[in-house]
Amino acid sequence: MIRLRTMRNGSRAGGRGTRGALGAVIAFAKAFVTLSVLALAGAQTALAQLETLPSWAVFEFTNRSKDATLPVGRLASEAMSEELARTGKVEVIAAATVDRQTRDLRVQPPVTSGRDVVRIGQALQASSGVTGEIVNWRIVKNGETRKAQVLLRVVVWDVASGMTVNGSALGADSDQLGADVSDEDLVKAALAKGAFEAVAQINARTLPSATILNTLNTRALINKGARAGFKDGQRLIVTRGNQQVAEAIIREVDPDSAFLETTRSTRGIQPGDKVRAIFDVPELRANWSRGGEAQPARSRARGDNSTVISLVLVVLLLGFLLLQGRGGNQDGVNNVTAESLVLGNDIPAVKVSWTRDAFFRGTNLGPFQYQVWRDGVGDTPVAVAAANQSSTFDDALASYRGAGWYDFNGQVGGTTCNITDPELTEAVQTSPAVAGTPYTYSVEVIYRVSALDLPGGGNTGGTTGGGTTGGGTTGGGTTGGGTTGGTTGGTTGGTGGTTGGTTGGEEFCYFASSRVSAQGQATPLNRPTLLSPQDNQVVQVPIKFVFASVRGPVASVPLEYVVQVSDRGDFPNGRTFTTDPFVDLVSPGGAQVSSPTINTATIFPGSPTLFWRVGARNPDDRPGPVADSSGRRYVFSSARRITRAVNP
Repeated sequence: MIRLRTMRNGSRAGGRGTRGALGAVIAFAKAFVTLSVLALAGAQTALAQLETLPSWAVFEFTNRSKDATLPVGRLASEAMSEELARTGKVEVIAAATVDRQTRDLRVQPPVTSGRDVVRIGQALQASSGVTGEIVNWRIVKNGETRKAQVLLRVVVWDVASGMTVNGSALGADSDQLGADVSDEDLVKAALAKGAFEAVAQINARTLPSATILNTLNTRALINKGARAGFKDGQRLIVTRGNQQVAEAIIREVDPDSAFLETTRSTRGIQPGDKVRAIFDVPELRANWSRGGEAQPARSRARGDNSTVISLVLVVLLLGFLLLQGRGGNQDGVNNVTAESLVLGNDIPAVKVSWTRDAFFRGTNLGPFQYQVWRDGVGDTPVAVAAANQSSTFDDALASYRGAGWYDFNGQVGGTTCNITDPELTEAVQTSPAVAGTPYTYSVEVIYRVSALDLPGGGNTGGTTGGGTTGGGTTGGGTTGGGTTGGTTGGTTGGTGGTTGGTTGGEEFCYFASSRVSAQGQATPLNRPTLLSPQDNQVVQVPIKFVFASVRGPVASVPLEYVVQVSDRGDFPNGRTFTTDPFVDLVSPGGAQVSSPTINTATIFPGSPTLFWRVGARNPDDRPGPVADSSGRRYVFSSARRITRAVNP
């Protein structure tokens, strides 16, 4: 208790004493409060750290080497535990606790299967499990000194899914030490360096994670994209709490968002679920290179150049002997892609592109014409392309049907030269593409091959164009290699001499490949029509941007929109703000659709004017519309300009 004493030598002195005592009390109170607040804040910070640090369980590593004189598996797990704990980013469960839980669940260490990692990890309430293997280890002598070398492979598992999400594969050496240092200490030193490097690689390879914003059927939008490290084709796991609910793959990536498609679902996906990329840890060979470095294991699918060359020769020389040309694979193109876009004069269309199959790159064979088919239109292709093209279009005017197409009556490939001069079939007036309608496409190639490469060396059927003289035994067989085959075949064959019946005594036979489907559907769309704000309108407050729905005759098609705002009319990458996507499921074509409220005052605040436009797409399309310069896949409207309000 603090007493205030009044001085007898005058009220003035007493006042000074009172004020001084009160000041001391106030100062003491302030100090007490400050210390209490700091202590509470420190406690809260420590508590927050304890609550947020993920819990990791490190299991004893497997010793894959032939040398079992040292417990290298246990030494490796100890080194990894120490290095992980040193980062301060994870809470490493004590090894004794992990061992006890492993025994309680009757799992025989070392733990190697994802199923056991999940069982033990869930019992320990761990978010991740770490397993590994010592691929090999050895002691190397160099004069009076020695060093240890280890080949180490570390695998990080996601406990919720039982899938590998990170890891490392590397070699590590201890320092050159004297002969008085034991083998175990040398190995510990090498493992310490290996653990340090492995953890560094794992941290540097921090795989992206994100949250699902909204879902539509088997697709979902996540809140991060390329800037966070997501890539097209990346494999993911989807979790809810500590349970895996799905596996997925990234199908399309924008800078700040991405779409995923589920490949396996156990409980369905929903907004708020978390996604995490997974990583396949490479294998290591069990021996060192001549320089003493670790060597990645050679893929079984690869071989040396002589093997590749032999395989190509087999394909080229014997391919046509296997059933229909190449057995079950008579594809003429690869990587068929269908992407919507708008052509000149605002014509909605789909661009269909492909890459040429390696089978058609020999000297005597190659594509003659590509033919594009649209599902639902089975009588004729909807577009054709010349042999030197890798894409064409299907549009609302059916502009790309060409002069005609080649009909092989469904025959795919072949071993008999029945057609030496394919007959051009007049293009049928197929229905044009309709905006707002999802389509799937496939591509076939009409190709030619030298008759000499077929079984029998040119004993052809001679049925079309080449006739008996130009395409039969005389034109393409034994005698056909000279003047008779060249002149008679070219003249009697008529068009066949020009189209390809004979060329200097060499006769070509024509076939159709199988149809290769595009990787996903495409929906041609009209450009969105902008409604509000009007061009050059002064904007003073946050507003909604209004435009007309681009829905077509198929009411069930979902439509996803974004609004883009830029200080330049060409919307360059890096100078364009893009809203989060929003989906409309019901508005009929032409009906008004509004964006969420947007505060334009915070967008490029130094610019007196802004440009805006709307992008549309069917989120079920794969990969979506043709990407713009920023990589976004939308069919964009024309642009309008808004003016900022000028403060008086």
